[in-house]
Amino acid sequence: MKGYSETEVFSPEEKRYFAEAKKLVRHLPARDSQDRWVRCHEVARVVGAVLGLEVCDGHYGMCEHSWLWLSPLTPLSSPPNILDPYVVGRLPSVQIVRSSTSCPYEYRRGDKRRDIRPSVLEELYQRCRGTIHYDGSLATMSPLVKFRSLRLVPELPKGRSPKRGP
Repeated sequence: MKGYSETEVFSPEEKRYFAEAKKLVRHLPARDSQDRWVRCHEVARVVGAVLGLEVCDGHYGMCEHSWLWLSPLTPLSSPPNILDPYVVGRLPSVQIVRSSTSCPYEYRRGDKRRDIRPSVLEELYQRCRGTIHYDGSLATMSPLVKFRSLRLVPELPKGRSPKRGP
């Protein structure tokens, strides 16, 4: 059965993003090459960079979390629907979520993260290559340059290192 959300709530474009995100995430490892857990903050940035979606850092409940907006965030309007490529405490791990001014309150915007690990982004990005059709600019651009140009990795003043996180 196709439920109400599948038939009425989400647009065909949002469902295409959802399908592409599932394909991408299926190719990502749970741990990086140094055996560290890959975090939602990195997964959201890689999927967002590939699909051209805006990353939002904040909280899901009490957890620090990152997700993607399915359309641009605009002032004085309801928040856009959410594509969460690494859901906190739920299965399946990739979900789309209906958003409004009151639902879901669990997703709360916060400050931009400063502890994103560029080496993990590059590793994840390389794993994604070839899983969906890339345009020429994406295929030829260095992953770190792309992430920096999209402001997915912060530029730090010389001599500064990102704050450490879990």
